[in-house]
Amino acid sequence: YINISKGPVFLRIGRQAISWGEAGTIGLLDANNPFDTTIVPGVFIDLDEARIPLWTVRGTYELFSDLGPFSSGLLDTYIVPGQVDTTISPLQMQSASPYSAPPPAPGTGVEVFQRRPGMRFGNSRWGARLQSVIARDYTTSVWFYKTFPTEPVAINLGVSQDTGRLVTSVESPLINVAGAATSFYSDLLNSIVRAEVEVFNNAPGFRV
Repeated sequence: YINISKGPVFLRIGRQAISWGEAGTIGLLDANNPFDTTIVPGVFIDLDEARIPLWTVRGTYELFSDLGPFSSGLLDTYIVPGQVDTTISPLQMQSASPYSAPPPAPGTGVEVFQRRPGMRFGNSRWGARLQSVIARDYTTSVWFYKTFPTEPVAINLGVSQDTGRLVTSVESPLINVAGAATSFYSDLLNSIVRAEVEVFNNAPGFRV
């Protein structure tokens, strides 16, 4: 990627990963970028290395330095054009894995295929985030973004007339994610405390 900076404006254009949220062994609350779940991120590979970078235009604008109890305010936005990049997490078919896509590994009477998102602007991923430090101690962010889920939805298409096997399509429709997070240092605990809440809207389940 390339970086362009001018005054309060910062642009990064190219393949990059964006992290807005906390993650343990998988991006439960950090779903801006797809993950390579076939190698169990956080266990057999570093979590940051498991993120799949996307062709992204990201812009950051410094809103203010000090504003009453707020300091270091910024607006962070990005877009992944759907005509350029619709990469999603690879399909994990190992039934013993906790990240296996539903249904588990197909048997002799089941066919499973992954339907990838079409290359069109309507499949663009994008997001916006506001961040500031409150009362000099609490680094706080609120955000909204659209993304493809790490775990796809399985759609039962019925029995194939040609093979006589049950056919299941595994798809990844766009979902809406809204969240907020704050972090601060606690003298009582002698450590940094992090808190986060996110709402995943329009996230699909199993469809028949």
